[in-house]
Amino acid sequence: MITGAERDDALSRLLARRGAAVRRLAARLGSEADAEDVFQHALLIALERLEQVRAPERLEAWFDAIARREATRHLRRSAAPPRALEHELASPPLIEQDRCACALRLLDELPAAYAQILRAVELEEEPLRAFADREAISLSNAGVRLHRARHRLRGLLASCCGTTSARACASCGCEE
Repeated sequence: MITGAERDDALSRLLARRGAAVRRLAARLGSEADAEDVFQHALLIALERLEQVRAPERLEAWFDAIARREATRHLRRSAAPPRALEHELASPPLIEQDRCACALRLLDELPAAYAQILRAVELEEEPLRAFADREAISLSNAGVRLHRARHRLRGLLASCCGTTSARACASCGCEE
């Protein structure tokens, strides 16, 4: 079992193998960028579960198994469009400029990335795929960002206007 004192050494050993691990993952995934993402995710998982390693001499093999499993999950996720993303693409806009002044005002209270995607997709009606291409992010990443931005905006609307609907907010009585 790896103790607190051995944790830094274990991390150093895993990071020293980064280049080789990313090359193996890239060969499997077909993309160095995806391989780097999978490596980073596998490293986070390994750090969270480091105390589970029973034989420190097997650390590298244990990490390689995590990385392979995460690469397989990545391939499965990218093979079919996520259902949540399809739902996000089909859902009606949360903000409509002529209906909710509060929602427009609250955009400035969101993190910049969330406000940016809401302005582009909701207000300017830019297709999500075009936004993802312009920002050089995956369509899945853009879908998740849009979902989180909408969720955060609904939370702000609830605390400001007492509703999570921009349409209902049109008659909330709040002052701009």
